[in-house]
Amino acid sequence: MKVLSSEFQTKCPKSWHRWPQVLFSFRVAILSREDRGASCLQVRHQGMEMESGMQDSGTGADDSVKVTSTKSKHRQTNQKPPSMENKHIRTNQHLSECAVLESDHPVSGTHREPEGICLSVFLSVCLALLWGAVYPSLLTTPLFPALPLPLVIMDIGGLTTVVANSAYISARGSFDGTANPAANRDKKYFAKLKLPHITVCEGLRETLDLQFHSVCVEQPIGKRLFQEFLETANEYKGPCRLWKDIEAYDTAEDSDRVQKAAKIIQRYMEPSAKYYCPFLPENNITKVKEAHQEAGDTLFVETLESVMDFLKEVPFTFFLETMYLKRFLQWKWLEMQPVGEDWFLDFRTLGKGGFGEVSACQMKATGKLYACKKLGKKRLKKRKGYEGAMVEKRILARVHSRFIVSLAYAFQTKSELCLVMTIMNGGDLRYHIYNVDENNPGFSEERACYYSAQIINGMEHLHQKRIIYRDLKPENVLLDNEGNVRISDLGLAVELKDDQCKTKGYAGTPGFMAPELLKGEEYDYSVDYFTLGVTLFEMIAAKGPFRSRGEKVENKELKKRIIKEPVTYPETFSENAKSLCEGLLAKEVDNRLGFKNGSCDELRTHPFYSSINWRKLDAGILPPPFVPDSKTVYAKSLDDVGAFSTVKGVTLEDEDKGFFDEFASGTMAIPWQEEIIETGVYGELNVWGPGGGVPDDLRRESILEQPPPKSSTCCLC
Repeated sequence: MKVLSSEFQTKCPKSWHRWPQVLFSFRVAILSREDRGASCLQVRHQGMEMESGMQDSGTGADDSVKVTSTKSKHRQTNQKPPSMENKHIRTNQHLSECAVLESDHPVSGTHREPEGICLSVFLSVCLALLWGAVYPSLLTTPLFPALPLPLVIMDIGGLTTVVANSAYISARGSFDGTANPAANRDKKYFAKLKLPHITVCEGLRETLDLQFHSVCVEQPIGKRLFQEFLETANEYKGPCRLWKDIEAYDTAEDSDRVQKAAKIIQRYMEPSAKYYCPFLPENNITKVKEAHQEAGDTLFVETLESVMDFLKEVPFTFFLETMYLKRFLQWKWLEMQPVGEDWFLDFRTLGKGGFGEVSACQMKATGKLYACKKLGKKRLKKRKGYEGAMVEKRILARVHSRFIVSLAYAFQTKSELCLVMTIMNGGDLRYHIYNVDENNPGFSEERACYYSAQIINGMEHLHQKRIIYRDLKPENVLLDNEGNVRISDLGLAVELKDDQCKTKGYAGTPGFMAPELLKGEEYDYSVDYFTLGVTLFEMIAAKGPFRSRGEKVENKELKKRIIKEPVTYPETFSENAKSLCEGLLAKEVDNRLGFKNGSCDELRTHPFYSSINWRKLDAGILPPPFVPDSKTVYAKSLDDVGAFSTVKGVTLEDEDKGFFDEFASGTMAIPWQEEIIETGVYGELNVWGPGGGVPDDLRRESILEQPPPKSSTCCLC
């Protein structure tokens, strides 16, 4: 058998002609293990044939299965290969092996990465690619007689996914306790996070909303600075520490709450106490003392209101004249500086939608990971998606809840509009319903109860902001690292005006839309609770209430079932689960459970949620029933995600550019401040003078002592 072309043998040193074989054999060795009993691709030199095969490892569900190319095999026989949409590559945590995970439900894939990809794998891939670039004719020689080109490309593509996942998980480890977040910062960009001299930003005092609630309650950095100020005055230490202790009580374990309540009474409500708070009403103190043994959720609600009423008067007035307010202006100036794509390091693509893709990214200056939703400008224009994109961006900027994905940045590139949002590493609920245990799909009622309770909290927040979601479904509910869920994808949401209580319009996903919406009637928030009923039913039954899994139903028939036909419940449903679903799936709006009198308390008191501690759930301290694997990437392989085709025949004009500029509004205040605190940047930059005094950057006279700046501007672009 002729191994190499004469051209190759002429150009290469004598021993080099074996390198492609060695590289290929090494790649094969990485993808196979003899002790697992799997067949592997074997390369033989001089007159021996190369064989490729694949068989089950027979080692159980947790073991890996070796991969060969089903696509190449079918191309040789002119047969249509099975769909690759449901095949996802997983690498064992300790071994660089590849396996194909098949599912009947194409939702998302799972990629489990080793602790560190072997450097040799990476080098072998690079060398192989370099060799192919220098000698492209090599790939068409008899070197690989039984190995079609698609197999080589597919295997390299699989390794590309492995390398991409490894880099992504390495960065992600900074926030699951396995690494120092500061280690992932880019020093160049971190250096740009420099507080300006007060003379640069003092004009913001005239433009910012400096109301007490905005500065000292809503904004994390403002709250910290205000509390730092309170600690400097003896007369304000008591109210400040009472404020902190009440917050600690609200998030404490039930077993600790009685003791914490007693300490609060002793420290702040006894006249002889060092930090006695005389402004507290006597009737409130009496009420707390009588009820503290019960340690109820509302024990200190009135007390905290009294604290806030006291602090927003004289203490806040003094705060506005101190160096702490000036430091707040410095942080606000830094927050308002422009941020563009160069501030973010892109990792692998996580998914693809109608207008663009979602990829993992990292803010270079802080090291924090996000998800970046990239909307193609030309694709948006061609499909008339401007309004939906702006609605989603505007709503994300308005809401701030631990149960809804947060928007941190909005910027534009030459070809895309970018929304940088909370990254949810656990995948979506649809994947977990159908793909984690294919032989037993669906959730236990305990797990469905937990997730639906968090969804209720998220939807209540939206509805209190006068926003109708309209697109709740398992795909749009995402899991984070800790196993908590958030609502995502608000592209179909609609905002009600102040004088509006209902809206009209066809929007949603077939099988989830409420009867009144399908009939073309006006509707309110109730449509979202119908979709909650469909989602809850699917969590437990692993199928929708109006069609079986895999059943092909025309929209007309589906509409008829939703409007007229009753729902049949599997025997696995408990009475409480059935009762709740019946209340949510009621065809008449007046009979449907949901958002009443400004809250979802009607739902919270349902027996199905008797096990939920709503206080802990709100605080994010209720243990979840499932925690995603921190070494797993819950996303399709890069090959399966695919890429968008080029949009042709669309020209962007000045009017379009005006929309893009409006969309790219920059940094969102609260998420940015949370990022600054969470990543330790606040602690590193918020430095005071000797003994806690005024630092140079807050002294007007110090500007005269500084050398002239290198540039007349200072910005984050």
